[in-house]
Amino acid sequence: MTCANGFLEYQDLKQVLTKFADSPLGVQLVQELTPFSKRIEIQKQFDLTGECLEFLTSGHVLRFNELGDFSLLFEKLGIEGVAFNPKEILEILGLLLCSQTAKQSLLQAQSKGLSNLGELGRALPDLSGLASILAGKISRSGEVEDHATALLKKIRNEIGVIRNRLYHLLEQTLKRYGGAGVIQDDVITIRNERFVIPVRADNRKELAGVVHGTSSSGHTIFLEPLEALELNNHLVQLKEQAELEIRNILLALTNEIRGKLSDLQTAVRLLASLDFNFAKARFSQRYKCVIPNVNEGGRLRIVEGRHPILENSLQSQGLEIVPISVDLDGSQHILVISGPNTGGKTVALKTVGLLTLMGLSGIAVPAAAADIGLFHQVFADIGDHQSISENLSTFSSHLLNIREILEKVSSPALVLLDELGTGTDPAEGSALGVAVVENLREKGIMTIVTTHHNGLKMYAAKTRGVSNASVEFDETTLRPTFRLIHGIPGNSSGIEIARKLGLKESLLLYAQQLVSKVEQEVAQYSQHLRDQIEKTASLREELERKQRDVENDRRYWEQRHKEFEDKQRKDLEQSWRQAFEAFQKETRKLISEIQDKYLAVRARREVDRKVVKLKERVSQELGSFSKSPSDRPSEALATSALIAPGAKVIVKKFGQEGTVVNTLKDGRLEVAVGSLKCVVNPFELEPRQTIKVLPEDRLRLPAQVTVQMNSPELQANEINLIGCRVDEAISQADKFLDMAYLASISQVRLIHGSGTGTLRKAIAEWLSSQPHVGTFRAAAPNEGGNGVTIVSLKT
Repeated sequence: MTCANGFLEYQDLKQVLTKFADSPLGVQLVQELTPFSKRIEIQKQFDLTGECLEFLTSGHVLRFNELGDFSLLFEKLGIEGVAFNPKEILEILGLLLCSQTAKQSLLQAQSKGLSNLGELGRALPDLSGLASILAGKISRSGEVEDHATALLKKIRNEIGVIRNRLYHLLEQTLKRYGGAGVIQDDVITIRNERFVIPVRADNRKELAGVVHGTSSSGHTIFLEPLEALELNNHLVQLKEQAELEIRNILLALTNEIRGKLSDLQTAVRLLASLDFNFAKARFSQRYKCVIPNVNEGGRLRIVEGRHPILENSLQSQGLEIVPISVDLDGSQHILVISGPNTGGKTVALKTVGLLTLMGLSGIAVPAAAADIGLFHQVFADIGDHQSISENLSTFSSHLLNIREILEKVSSPALVLLDELGTGTDPAEGSALGVAVVENLREKGIMTIVTTHHNGLKMYAAKTRGVSNASVEFDETTLRPTFRLIHGIPGNSSGIEIARKLGLKESLLLYAQQLVSKVEQEVAQYSQHLRDQIEKTASLREELERKQRDVENDRRYWEQRHKEFEDKQRKDLEQSWRQAFEAFQKETRKLISEIQDKYLAVRARREVDRKVVKLKERVSQELGSFSKSPSDRPSEALATSALIAPGAKVIVKKFGQEGTVVNTLKDGRLEVAVGSLKCVVNPFELEPRQTIKVLPEDRLRLPAQVTVQMNSPELQANEINLIGCRVDEAISQADKFLDMAYLASISQVRLIHGSGTGTLRKAIAEWLSSQPHVGTFRAAAPNEGGNGVTIVSLKT
């Protein structure tokens, strides 16, 4: 990709980005970063950055401070027989721990949907075995630990014993000769790796031994007494053995590391990539960036974009940056920005250029939203390139850059030109600027230019695909606001600035007369447009405020309506409960006044059946009150309160009819479906049939009416139904079973004859639905055979 990043502070941006990397390798990857040329490569970077952001946002931390430059260590591993020193092994151990920590964290991230991080976690080699081998062998100070091997521990224990014996022996010697003027100082020291004592030179012959040195003054000699000679020799031998064992340990550990060289190189490469991507994620958090969309349709849209380097500088001064927005596409692909000096034209140009390069490099951009075209070329000519050594003026330098751009540029490309046409005669500069922009327009090149020339402003206003924009300037305070306003050209405001600064009015009037009529008209028109835009913006803000008020009112009344419906439902449920309680209380009272026991049982059963049907009807009506899923809790409450045991229902999930057997404490119902029983929620049931709900007063007997009936005595435990029609037989059998139940008879006989079997089948079907029937069966041959049904009643 051709990129003029030197003009756009791309290198400065990368320098800022390096501060978010933990390791030298991460910094190196940032410094090597360049824009990508393929959309799939950019998208891959953004996918990974997005997951890193999500990882950090969820409160996880992953750092790479242990990741150094291991290239020299890896080269050393390539030489057989060469061993690492203890500190180098510690560096490798730090790398292993960093890799294992990252692997575990990334695999956990995969379980939370971060697939790209999970893939990197799986790609990291499992180096836990090597880490276990190295762990505990080297101390933090870089010494091989005693327990590195059993032999080293044994040798060092022996060294300790010999050293103690030597100390004890030399202390005895010091005590023995201390009072005789032989000892110079009452200390034990070391010379030539051997323990010695300081002896006065003039009394050297008083103590036999080997001299290992003399003080600088010559008054003291360092003597190894003869009795300490053997112990010192043994100590030296043990130290040599320890050093040999340490070399063997280091070589063995190095060989273990050497065997994992390929895995270690893979780990370093992947960890460096992770450090690089997490650096981009932390940068994104710091500058409140968004991941832009990258399109191949040639659109460039940046909403409230901020130049990160300028923002960082302003924040250090306690100032806020003013964001800018641009929106260019194939139909409107050239933008001419005008306005006074120091108004922010160049900043706008650099912001667009830098954010474009950031997006193409896979770096999130500091903006509210962004859609960046996949440009293969980004050219810029910004700033003063005057060169005395090459005899180039500012104008000449600009022209050379523009010539090179025009020769090389091809679509898709972005061209940024600052102060186009400046540095020569205004008329010629304006004409030249128009010609350059027109050349780029004909090539379909997306272009943003800044200018003071009215000719370019007029060209933008009249030419298809070209639009004006201006940087706002507060003529009251003589300060730029740095806002970029689209749709109108800007004024240089030189004469107005001079007036505010106190130049003589006569001089200013004369200067104003020298300005051409066309230029005055352009300035007046520009001011008129700005006034209209400000008025439109004010109206838009008022409309948006009113729209918000309307929306808030709508939400308020919707909430009130919902609360009203909820209250209606609760009131209705409460009314039905109270009505049923009153009805059941009244019926119990009336039934208790019936003197005939048999008729009282029949009346109670009839009332129970009516209550079940009424409750089914009420349940259905309450269910139709609201069909939304949010009403199910209320529906369940009503149904569970109104469906009583014995009610016939349809179990929705089975599509089968069943009978309610019991109501559980948690509000669920136990339902018998054929030979099976299940426990369901009330809203999973539908009433099998409905009846018209009677008013409560229609269910009561008049106060002046009393009921008195006499029940016949039960003469036998069987009834003869032969010759009866089916309905007559069932009616007689029903009365007979009630009488038998009241008389506490456990078993009765129904004589229906054999015949065609129609009566027998009808009676069997009827018996299966009777609540006080336990079991029934065809009689045995000696009991009457198929012509008799034996019925066992519940007790």
